[in-house]
Amino acid sequence: MIQKSRRLFWTVQLLVPFLVLLFFAWLDGPYLGPDSYSYIDMALHREPAYPFFLYLFRRMCSPDSWMYWVIAVQAFITAYANYSIIRFLVLRLKLSGRMGTLLSCMMLVFSLLTRYLAKRHVLYSNSILSEALAIPLFILFIRYLTGFLYRECFEEKKRPFPGGDFICSCLLCVILMSIRKQMIFVIALLLAASVFVWLAKKRPVIVLQTFLSVMVIYALTAGIDLVYNQVFHGSPMRNSSGASFLLAMVIYTAEREDADRIADEEIKDLFLQIYDDCAAAECLKANAEDGRLNGADHFAAHYNHIQVDRLRPIVSSYVEQNYPGTAVDQNVKSGEIMSEMTTALLPACLPSMIDSFLDNFLFGLVTTVTKTTPLLIAAAAVLYAGYLFLLLRLALLRSNPRLLIFSLIILLSILVNVAVVSAVIFCQSRYTIYNMALFYVSGLLMLTDAVSGIVGRRSGEKTAPFGTAA
Repeated sequence: MIQKSRRLFWTVQLLVPFLVLLFFAWLDGPYLGPDSYSYIDMALHREPAYPFFLYLFRRMCSPDSWMYWVIAVQAFITAYANYSIIRFLVLRLKLSGRMGTLLSCMMLVFSLLTRYLAKRHVLYSNSILSEALAIPLFILFIRYLTGFLYRECFEEKKRPFPGGDFICSCLLCVILMSIRKQMIFVIALLLAASVFVWLAKKRPVIVLQTFLSVMVIYALTAGIDLVYNQVFHGSPMRNSSGASFLLAMVIYTAEREDADRIADEEIKDLFLQIYDDCAAAECLKANAEDGRLNGADHFAAHYNHIQVDRLRPIVSSYVEQNYPGTAVDQNVKSGEIMSEMTTALLPACLPSMIDSFLDNFLFGLVTTVTKTTPLLIAAAAVLYAGYLFLLLRLALLRSNPRLLIFSLIILLSILVNVAVVSAVIFCQSRYTIYNMALFYVSGLLMLTDAVSGIVGRRSGEKTAPFGTAA
C-alpha cells in the first residue's frame, strides 16, 4: 500500500502541472515574438538545436497544427523537468510529502509568472523561442549535476569512472550550448563541481575526467554546428553571432576618435556610420544618467537599436554590395568585419566596458529574482542577504551538507550566468530567468531547515520539515 500511495503521489506531481501547462497551451496558443521567425526560418546566426527541433515538427505535422504540437511537447518537458528536480530533492534531502507538494506548486507558479507579470503575457512553454527548451533542460542539468556531487561526496563506494549523473550532465551541456551559446556557463558549473570534489575528497582524477569530458562536449557541439549547416545551408561552418554581441557593447562604450584605431579605411568609415547613427539617437553610454542601475537600464533600452537596427543591417548591406556570394559566404564575411572592428577598438574601450559590465551585473542579479522597480530592487537586496545568511548558517553548523551543496550550486549558477550575460548583452529577464525558481526553492529549503532546527532544539528532538519524510 505504501508503494502504491507513493507511486500515486509522484504521478499526481507530474500530471497536474503538465495538465495545467497544457490548458494554457490550449487557451493561449503559440506565441510568436520578433525572434521566433529566425528560429523557424533556420537563420544562420541561430544555434542549431531549437531550429532543428521546430523543423522536425514541421515535417511530422500539418502546417496548421505543428506549432500546437511544439508547445504541447514543450509543456511536457517543462513539467517533467520541474517534477524531476523536486522528486530528486525530496528523496535525497528526505523531505516530507507536503514539502514536495509545496515545492512542485512553487515550480509551477514560476512557470506561470510570465503570463501574469511579464510584458509578453505568455508562458515560455507556449513560446516559439529557444528559452522554451533551454529553461527546463537547464533545470534537469542542475538536477544531474547535484546528483553527481552527492554521489562523489556522500557515497562510500567510489567507482573509477563517472556515473550516470555526470554523463547526463555532460550530454545536457551539449544540448544546451547547441540551443543558446549563452549556456556556455554550464561548463563553468561542471568544472567548479569537479574542483569541489577534488578539494573535498582529494580526488584529482575527477578534474582530469571533467577536462576530458569538456573537450568532448566542445567537439560534439562543433560537430553539431558543422553537420547542421552542411545539411541545411550547404556549407560546414560554426554558428556564432558572438561578434555582433560583443561589438554592440564596444560601440556603446566607444568614443568617436577611437575609430582611428581601425586600419582599414572602408571598415573605419563603416564603423563611423554606425556610431554616428547611434550617437544621433542618444544610444551611447555618454547619454546615460548617473547611477549603476540607471546605466544598465539605459544600455538595455538601447541595445537593440545598436545591434539589431544599426550594426547588423549596415554591415550586411555593405557586404552584399561589395562581396557577392552565397548567404553563407556573406555571413562569414560579416563576422570577419565585426571581429576586425572589435579587435581594433576593444583595448581602448575595455575600462569603460568593465564599468558597464558592473552596471549590467547588478541589474542581472535583480532580474534573476524579481523585476526592476524601486521597491522590488530593495526587496532583491533583502532576498540575497537572507539567502547568504542562511547559506552561512548551513556552512557553520554543517547540519545539512546536501542542502548546503545544492544551495551553493544555485548561488554559483546565478553569479556565473549573470556574469556571462553582462559581458556581451543586457540582462533582461529572458536571459536570467533560468535560476529564478531554483533560487526560491533553495531559499525556502534553507529557511525551513533553520526553523526546524530551532523548533527541534526547543523540543529536544529533530523535526522533519513539514511533517514525515516522503
